[in-house]
Amino acid sequence: MSDQLVITEKTSQARDVRAAVGSRYGQVLPAESHLFDLMEPENAVPAWKRWSAVLLRPEGLYATKIALGGSKPAKLRAIRDALRGARQVWLATDCDREGQLIGQEILEHLGYRGEVRRVVFTAQDPQTIRDAFGRVQRRGVRPDRAGAGADARGDRHRREAGRAQPRSR
Repeated sequence: MSDQLVITEKTSQARDVRAAVGSRYGQVLPAESHLFDLMEPENAVPAWKRWSAVLLRPEGLYATKIALGGSKPAKLRAIRDALRGARQVWLATDCDREGQLIGQEILEHLGYRGEVRRVVFTAQDPQTIRDAFGRVQRRGVRPDRAGAGADARGDRHRREAGRAQPRSR
């Protein structure tokens, strides 16, 4: 068993990454897009059964549950089993915010605390993938900051439109 793991967002990505870099960075396993669904608010926090304004901005991320259907449970089990011996994970999901979130929610849900590296590529040809792995930078996964970029962009757009001042945190 390898002490490294590469997680991709979809099967086609896993196939392309394997073709480009083989197992040099560990076993390559695909997710199937989102492997988790949001829980109903009252299932996450029973007090939320009765709606209130606090639901508009709860502390932390919304609770999730394992998504059913297709091969999602099997793919999550394979990733979980591979993570047990992994000291380093390479997130090679799509390079957008959704791809980042897919990787982060897997690692958060499974309680992974090892080293995480983010591989960013915008095309899936072998050379682009090899180059992306070659220039990767170490980045810690911070689930508590998953929405920070979107919040910052939203604040900037509101200021530019003259509709609001930056929110205080």
